[in-house]
Amino acid sequence: MKREALRTAVAVASSLFIGLGVPLAFALYFRAEGPIVWLLAAAAGMNGLFLLRVRLARKTGGERVPIRRAVLRAAVTALLVLLYASAAVVLVVYIIVIPFSYYLAWLGAVSVLEHGGLISFLFFGVTVWFSSLLAGLVHSSGPARPAAGAAAVVLFELAVIFRTPLTAVLFTLALVAVTALLARGGRKSSPRRLVLPLALFAGCSLTAALFSIGSQPNSGVLTRTSLLTDIKRAIVEAFPDMSALVTVSGYGYSFEKTGLGRRPILSTVPLLSARGGGRRVAYIRTQVYDDYFNNDWGVSPFFAERLAAVRNDVLAAPRRGEPVLSLTVIFDYFPQLPHTLAVSAVDATSVPPVAIVDGNVDTVFDLTLPLLKGATVRIYEPSPEGAETALKRAGWTSPEGGGPREGEDMPGVRPVPPGPERDTLLDRYLIIPSTVTPRIFDLALRLKGRETSAWKILSDIGDYLKKNYPYTLDTVETPAGGEFVDDFLFETRKGYCVHFATAFVVLARCAGVPARYATGFLAVFPPGGGETKITGLNAHAWPEAWIDGVGWVSLEATPAFEPGSDLLPDYYRRFNRRGDEQTARQLQALMGDRVPVPAGPKPAAGVFLGRLVPVLPFAGAALGLAAAAFLLWPAVKKAALRRRRRFALERRLRRLNRPLCRLVSLMERRGAAPPEDGGWLAWSEAVGRLVPPERRRVRTLALKANRIFFSRAPVGKRYLRFVRGLTARLARRLREK
Repeated sequence: MKREALRTAVAVASSLFIGLGVPLAFALYFRAEGPIVWLLAAAAGMNGLFLLRVRLARKTGGERVPIRRAVLRAAVTALLVLLYASAAVVLVVYIIVIPFSYYLAWLGAVSVLEHGGLISFLFFGVTVWFSSLLAGLVHSSGPARPAAGAAAVVLFELAVIFRTPLTAVLFTLALVAVTALLARGGRKSSPRRLVLPLALFAGCSLTAALFSIGSQPNSGVLTRTSLLTDIKRAIVEAFPDMSALVTVSGYGYSFEKTGLGRRPILSTVPLLSARGGGRRVAYIRTQVYDDYFNNDWGVSPFFAERLAAVRNDVLAAPRRGEPVLSLTVIFDYFPQLPHTLAVSAVDATSVPPVAIVDGNVDTVFDLTLPLLKGATVRIYEPSPEGAETALKRAGWTSPEGGGPREGEDMPGVRPVPPGPERDTLLDRYLIIPSTVTPRIFDLALRLKGRETSAWKILSDIGDYLKKNYPYTLDTVETPAGGEFVDDFLFETRKGYCVHFATAFVVLARCAGVPARYATGFLAVFPPGGGETKITGLNAHAWPEAWIDGVGWVSLEATPAFEPGSDLLPDYYRRFNRRGDEQTARQLQALMGDRVPVPAGPKPAAGVFLGRLVPVLPFAGAALGLAAAAFLLWPAVKKAALRRRRRFALERRLRRLNRPLCRLVSLMERRGAAPPEDGGWLAWSEAVGRLVPPERRRVRTLALKANRIFFSRAPVGKRYLRFVRGLTARLARRLREK
């Protein structure tokens, strides 16, 4: 009794160490952030279910387990299978859809001992899944094999993270130990014991392969699939504070440039902290595109080669005056170097220090390492007096008709010196794809009229868009075969910044004004300046156009964010006519205290549940499959047991068949009828008459063979040796006659 209690105590202690101690140590070392306590509590609950399952399988003195306990054990097993399958699906989805560049950023940070972030928590979740499963197996198979399996899993993760020969060798040794423990000799030794280590190795290899799959560095394997898009949208809308680093560039904080027109997925998790030094708004650029083709914004091969060669290292440029904008990374990483159109220098304080690989203001700055959490970027710009004079000469006026309010509402301006290189590049910004429909050209020419001033043409295009198209995030994707701008201007007639900026650039190019498409974040500062948090709700797209005598100018094509729009008394009613909840959330997050939020009823519970509608069919299907598996499991198990027994018997008979066939054939040639004619006992009598000295041995062989074939008695090596020896003796005696 004491030995049994001690065995139980050792099993419980081992399972708790494997299921809770190993993941906790992993979380502490890699500084995982998230609901760690909840996951560890779930692992402890799983351990309790495994222990209950083993206790329910124990016999209480009879030959069979009581039916109630058997049913309860089956229910516990089905619950464990459902929970682990659901957790595995969640982990695999996150592993696949997280951008590959995010893994690279995290692995690069680990190399300089900068841990933490979403990837640390993801690895922690994988550790909890495997460790809790192996800890549960301790109660039924002992601690040695699960401990070796947990060591193999942890060492595999370390081999993936640190990518050193030592971790790879240790993982291989742990996997060999698991294989040896599962396939060691004994009565129950079987090649099938190799299935688990081989499955473990295959699963680890597949997981490692997921880190290298994907053609685009900023997108996961399944990022573009409609299923995962619906799931991500439902999760982010239902839980806006959950990190959603599962989309394209910007790691969940940017609109998708492909599939233009989709309802955006925006997270409320803070990414940057910005100080504007008296500014009211700031356009923080991360990417600029020149090529609009097949409803997609991208960088043309010409610009990718031409502009990458013209490196504009703003990190090494001299700083003059005070920074106009200061940004601090408050999330895990930021992949690009944030800047403004008029930037002259950037001071980036980051550990480890970053450097620009290539790129310039006309494209994007590629960094050696992403900006890590805590990094500070200070942006410097030249004095705005010259730019303001050039803008006024071109016809610009502020929303109030005078000069800019404290200089902050003036558009961003970047003059470019004249020359043949500039003219060649500007011609590239006038390229229009063949998919642009004739009515888009007609609209652009009608808006241009006889006007020759670029600023007046751009102002007329902007006024037309702002007066005739409402702002909303509640949109649908362009139908297959349709043209995005044409669908927005003449069919749906509603949209958000992606619609307005794309339409503005296309119309400007049709009117003969060079223009391009910029993305990033719109930072709106509180009255009087101060600090603001930039989240996914700040993701923005806007046009940049070329004006002779001025240079590149950043413009606002979206009516909800036009300078001075916050002064309108009916701001929310004007820019959220349909009362869309996500649109209202974005406007409130950007405007803050600048515009009073209108009082209204809170969303009903049905609205919250409606966000989960895309997930419900898949959840129902999963529950249905689990119920079917639970109901069919007894029949499947019984059939598998019957099949296993039959195959076991056939294996035993195959081992015995060859020596017995030799013996039966030998005696049949001497006149003894085979056993299938009269049975084994009659055959033994016939053989005894042929070889009287071996009568007793032949009868012993026949009785044993009879038991083997009709009562499934085991076939031992000793009996096989006996059959072979008797065959040789009988053959020798027959030759002596």
